[in-house]
Amino acid sequence: MNKELEDRYLNVIENNVNVSKTNVGVEFFFMLAAIVIICFTVYFSSGLIASFCIDRMSNETQLKLEKMLSSKIENTIDYKSDKMDFLEEIKPKIAKLDKNLQGKSIFPLYVTDDEEVNAFVMPDGKIYFTKGLLKKIDNDEALTFVLAHEMGHYANRDHLKSVGRDLLAGTLLSVITLGENDLSSVVEGLTDINSLSHTKSQEEQADLYANHVLFKLYGENKGAVEFFEMLKRKEEEGNVLSNKDHEKYKKLKKKAEEEIINSCQVVVT
Repeated sequence: MNKELEDRYLNVIENNVNVSKTNVGVEFFFMLAAIVIICFTVYFSSGLIASFCIDRMSNETQLKLEKMLSSKIENTIDYKSDKMDFLEEIKPKIAKLDKNLQGKSIFPLYVTDDEEVNAFVMPDGKIYFTKGLLKKIDNDEALTFVLAHEMGHYANRDHLKSVGRDLLAGTLLSVITLGENDLSSVVEGLTDINSLSHTKSQEEQADLYANHVLFKLYGENKGAVEFFEMLKRKEEEGNVLSNKDHEKYKKLKKKAEEEIINSCQVVVT
C-alpha cells in the first residue's frame, strides 16, 4: 500500500506544472550568465550613448556638467617660471582660433609635483602639466603643442567623454537602487586622475588638432617634431609614459602641411 501511495505521489509531482523539470543549478547558471551578458552589454553601450549625448549637448549643459565635476588635484605646486608665463600668454591665442573653445572654460593651468612626462585636461576644464614635463621642454612651440593638444581634447569634449560611460552607469545605478547608491561618490571617483583615459582615435585627433594650431600660429610644426623626438629619446632610455611613436608624427606633419583644417574646426580669422 505504501508503495502505491509513493508512486501516485511521484506521478503528481512529475505532472505538476509548478515544479521545474530541469536542474535548479543549471537554471541558476544560465540566469547568472544572462545577467552578466546584459550588464556587459549595457556598460559598453553606455559609452556610445554617453558620447552621442555629449556631442549634442548645449554649451550651457556642458558648463553645468563641468561645474558638477569640478575638482583640484592635491599635489599641485606653485611653479613660477617663464614657461608658465608663456603658456598663460599663448592660451588665449589658441582659444581664439576655435569657436569650440570660446565662451566656456578659462582653462586654469596647474603644475603637479611629478617627475613623469605628462599633461592632461580634467573634466572641469583645468589643465595640468607635470613638473617633469616642464623641465624637459625648452621650446615655446613644443609647449604650445602640448597645451593645444589638451585644449583639443576639450574642444572635442573628450574630457567629458572619458568619464561619460561611468557617469551614465552611476546615474542608472542610483536610479535602480532608489538612491541607495550615492551619486556624489560616483562623481568623486570620476574626478580622480586615474579614472581619466582617452581612446587612440581621440589622441590622434588631439595630435592633429595641435599640429594645425602650430601651423596657424607659427607657419610650421617644428615644436611637435621636437616634442616627440624628446619622447622618443626617453623611450630609448626606457622611461616614457606615451605609446606614440615617431613615424606616426611624420605622417601627422605631412597632413598638417596639407592644411586639413576642417578636421578640427579651426576658425579662419
